[in-house]
Amino acid sequence: MSSTDRILQQIDSAVNDWTVSADAMRCTPPPAPVPAPPAEPPAAGQPGLLFAHAVLARRLADRHGLDLETASHAVIAVAQGEPTPHADLVRAEARAEVARMVRIFAQLREAFRPLVEAWIRSFREIGEYLHAVRTAAADAARSMHHSTPPPRRSRRPAWQSPYGPQQRRRK
Repeated sequence: MSSTDRILQQIDSAVNDWTVSADAMRCTPPPAPVPAPPAEPPAAGQPGLLFAHAVLARRLADRHGLDLETASHAVIAVAQGEPTPHADLVRAEARAEVARMVRIFAQLREAFRPLVEAWIRSFREIGEYLHAVRTAAADAARSMHHSTPPPRRSRRPAWQSPYGPQQRRRK
């Protein structure tokens, strides 16, 4: 180590040396509680799961007076299987929301049933009509094929007209 490196090292240690007096060391505040790591929300690639968590957290906040952040952390903790004081409340609200969604889907299914049945009937009728048209076209093509004799072949070259070669004009 050269003398300049030694001098630079001494300067760095002097600049970075923070000494504290003995008086400052007598009174220390109590250690701050270590915050629990935040619960991880669902991955961004799962928008349906994110939406479900948001709906459940909003439902907890609206119906049970929890603030939205606490409700969101409780929902995520229950989803990850971690204990939380609101676990029973989250599970009950999740069951209630699932039951509500099942009722809504059942109502939608019953509301759209006549429409779907009408579509099925109309497509069946269209299919029968197209089958009849295809059968009639095939029959017509077969009958047309047998009634028309094949064309006669001419012995003239293709460049000649049926009346012979073109005549020259006289001047």
